[in-house]
Amino acid sequence: MRLRGARSNLARRRQAFTGAYARWLAKLLKHLGKARAGLAQFDAAEASLLEARTVSVAARGESHKDTRECTQALVELYTKRHAAEPGKLYDLDEK
Repeated sequence: MRLRGARSNLARRRQAFTGAYARWLAKLLKHLGKARAGLAQFDAAEASLLEARTVSVAARGESHKDTRECTQALVELYTKRHAAEPGKLYDLDEK
């Protein structure tokens, strides 16, 4: 019950990071994703980093340094996840 309240509170606060503040949301999510990757919370890290990249592209553009850093963090996450779980075959296409 308490977690649900915390999530809705986070959602309300996230709405404050729009417009000119969206770049700060992207940075926050990027750092959160990198921290989660460091704790081997790969699914949560991926969600944070993908959202960070999406927000960064919208706020700064595809070629901005912040967006490229989000992309690099995703590459590092996928490399780390593959090393930690080599039998999962993350590098193969699903068919």
